[in-house]
Amino acid sequence: MRIPVQVDHRFRPQADRFNLAGLQLADLVAHPSRNEILNENGHAMTIAPFAAKVIAVLQGKYDRRDGRVFGKKML
Repeated sequence: MRIPVQVDHRFRPQADRFNLAGLQLADLVAHPSRNEILNENGHAMTIAPFAAKVIAVLQGKYDRRDGRVFGKKML
């Protein structure tokens, strides 16, 4: 027995149609952080000069205790 289902095919506008400064700032930080984590886990990544500056700032933000670093995740 099949039950008829009404499907709504309307979608919200895509986020890239808007100039959202917060998302752009998050992308500027997230991409260098991703490259750093991939590089640490054995993937050969080229780190650009701007990315190296972002990584240097982020290094001071990680929680470090007893020689361990908390706050970095390889997903």
